[in-house]
Amino acid sequence: MVNRDKSADERFQYNVKIQHHEQQMDEFSHDFRRYLEQLSRTRDTLRRNFENEMSLREESRDRNAKYDSALEETQYHFRQRLRLFDEQLETGEHLRRKAMHQLDDEREQLLKERNGLPWE
Repeated sequence: MVNRDKSADERFQYNVKIQHHEQQMDEFSHDFRRYLEQLSRTRDTLRRNFENEMSLREESRDRNAKYDSALEETQYHFRQRLRLFDEQLETGEHLRRKAMHQLDDEREQLLKERNGLPWE
């Protein structure tokens, strides 16, 4: 008669839960990285478009002083949008770290519980 480890099924269930948490962490990291990359690309596009517009406005300004106020307004709006993108990137990174920390804590707890099971 073969002696069966009484905790084997429980350890197996913990292993499944741990693997699920690790998969969630990987998927979350991958999806969030794609989000941040897209946000960054959008910010870079905004910056390029602004720089192009500024160049055109400066050329026009040299010809006509009335564009000064329009140029200043454009610069103000650009700075506001850029600041918003930067804040979103910072907030997103903070949320990512927080979520990853929570998932890792849960995974560590599962590991601790699994490793605490007796080998019988």
